[in-house]
Amino acid sequence: MKTKNISITDKHFESLLRAVAIAGSIYGVMSDMMDEKYKKQAGAMDEIEKILSGYAYGFGLDRIVEDHENEQVIDMQSDWYDEVMDDIFEYDEYATFDTLSNKLGWRDFKLKYTQEEIDKMASEHSGYLGVPLYDFENKYYEEFNENDYERLYIDKSK
Repeated sequence: MKTKNISITDKHFESLLRAVAIAGSIYGVMSDMMDEKYKKQAGAMDEIEKILSGYAYGFGLDRIVEDHENEQVIDMQSDWYDEVMDDIFEYDEYATFDTLSNKLGWRDFKLKYTQEEIDKMASEHSGYLGVPLYDFENKYYEEFNENDYERLYIDKSK
């Protein structure tokens, strides 16, 4: 495979390494917990991480890498890596909040309106249902903002 060179700043290199660390973490979890099909991407991210980590010293990032089996890898004990993980956890918290609000809003929306009514609304809004769906989602956004998930329980009576 032919390699190519690019010119990037120290700041751009660190952003690139951060992106690879995030992608590697996500694909790693997906390959371990969800589906084997993600193993290829997880492996590719590991490979890219090792390549980039080998250049970390030249970009002033020696504090974030360590030698592991004669290769440079991101030091998972570094403050830098902790910050990357904090970003992932913060995104995960937001994504959970947003997805749950959306899915519960859709559920309530579909309970209130027939498919025919939904199709009519979609037609009136050029296929976009965000406007009529907003109030259904928003009540969950407000609930989670005020109470987190403290009042979210499974109704076993159904």
